[in-house]
Amino acid sequence: MKKLTFIYITSIALLLWLSNSERSGNYHKKNVPDYIKLKRTELYYQVGSKDQVAALVSYVAGELKYLNPKDKQAHRTLNLYHLFTPSGIHFSAMYIFLYPLVLLFRKRKWLQNSLSSSLCLIPFFLDGLYSMKRVALYRLFSLSFKVARLKDKISPFSLFLITFLIDFFIGTYRYSPLSFAYSFLFLGIIFSFIHKNKLLLPIALLGGQIIIAYFQEISLPFLGFIFGFILTSLFSLFFPLWFIYFFLPWIVPAKIISISLGLYLNLVSFSANLAKSIGEFNITIPLMILVVVLTMKIDQRIKKSIFLFTLLISSNLLFAPMEATKKKFYGSYANKTYSRPAKF
Repeated sequence: MKKLTFIYITSIALLLWLSNSERSGNYHKKNVPDYIKLKRTELYYQVGSKDQVAALVSYVAGELKYLNPKDKQAHRTLNLYHLFTPSGIHFSAMYIFLYPLVLLFRKRKWLQNSLSSSLCLIPFFLDGLYSMKRVALYRLFSLSFKVARLKDKISPFSLFLITFLIDFFIGTYRYSPLSFAYSFLFLGIIFSFIHKNKLLLPIALLGGQIIIAYFQEISLPFLGFIFGFILTSLFSLFFPLWFIYFFLPWIVPAKIISISLGLYLNLVSFSANLAKSIGEFNITIPLMILVVVLTMKIDQRIKKSIFLFTLLISSNLLFAPMEATKKKFYGSYANKTYSRPAKF
């Protein structure tokens, strides 16, 4: 799995660099855009629940300022923070929701391709939504190669790398670097498994969550990944309605939005409490290194030796309080506070 190893190592290097930038104070908190403030007020009068509107704003616009601390912690516990970064999941949900329109013109390829391109261009006319723009850019490149009959000349993984290279140098990276890093990690994992055995994809995604959890300095519940996977799938069903309602509230009844948001937030809260009650483990440096090593093409005996060695040196920290883990592996940074970016 050379591709997966590359994605893991590159993501760790990028997150290390961004983490150092945070600690040096290079990030500054951004103010909430005026249109978000106005939209929040407008939606509150329609939906009637402050917490539900805050969640809606967070899911669609990535603005966490108004989110209830309990809801924020529940999402963090289940490693669902990626839902607050409009990304591939959000774009794919919208694309699938609107794709029946494309199928109506399947006999007219030029019209079908034009409509597909139009759908991909929508995120570029909206403020923020940086991760969604990256996925849209990939789709536009893919459509372009398809129209030019060059799609077989380049692999999806290579096209993914080209998209992110362009975005890194001249795209949205400078506006939301953590969003870029998270998108690169999780989308890279998915693209690494194209034409591969998909049964191992959930395990690879768990490896990505372990990496993210280390840099977020949080522990992972044993069942958090399972609950997170189920809730992410459910989110993809609800999100098209929430997205449309956010921008065109007269199309979807407010009652439906209120019920769906209330149901989803309650499920997240219940799952987080249940997962924490069962138990959780901390992420250590050796454990994160093990995630990378297991993807390498090396002798199985060496892998087993590294695995046992990792368990041996990490056993006293895997189930220790998180503060002990921070003190052990973060050194002088453990007790320092530093500003975090407004969006990721």
